Amino acid sequence: MTCRRIVIVGGGFAGVTLAQELETLCDTSTEIVVVSRDNHLVFTPMLPEVAGRSISPFHVAVPGRVTTNRTLWIEASVSVVDLKNERLKYSLSDGRSVSLSFKHLVLACGTDANLEAVPGLSAHSFPLKTVGDAIQLGNEVIARYEQAASEPDAEERQKLLHAVVIGGGFSGVEVAGQIRDLMREIHAFYPPA
Repeated sequence: MTCRRIVIVGGGFAGVTLAQELETLCDTSTEIVVVSRDNHLVFTPMLPEVAGRSISPFHVAVPGRVTTNRTLWIEASVSVVDLKNERLKYSLSDGRSVSLSFKHLVLACGTDANLEAVPGLSAHSFPLKTVGDAIQLGNEVIARYEQAASEPDAEERQKLLHAVVIGGGFSGVEVAGQIRDLMREIHAFYPPA
């Protein structure tokens, strides 16, 4: 007997919450599948704290398979959705392409940051969508202090020790505060600017 299959593309808050709800609403003849390019759920509101080194990256990422009971997790990138034939194709990390049928499809894949929207933004800014982004942002703050420590020109030193956060919403304010806290914490380890 063929079971019904519900495929959810995306393993973020929406995808995981839906999979959890479907597990309670659907009997075991319904197969629930999450296809996500990451095998973990990231608690993105806490990424500024990771960037500021207030908490460990391990505190904001949870393995996807732990968040659900019977949902099948596939770590892959969806490349083609064929609604007419109820099939999708996804690419595995080794480059192979695999096809999967579905009865119902939910697209909960979120968005990527478009740093090309503003000229110069991609060359001089950092997105904050992943744990890797948060670590890279914190590393950049520390790297600027390292550069400033060996910079002979006082004006250049001051430029290196300034950060600009674009956006004054919750995330922007949180990032600014965490960067400021990180700068205050590491300042004592560097020569006066």
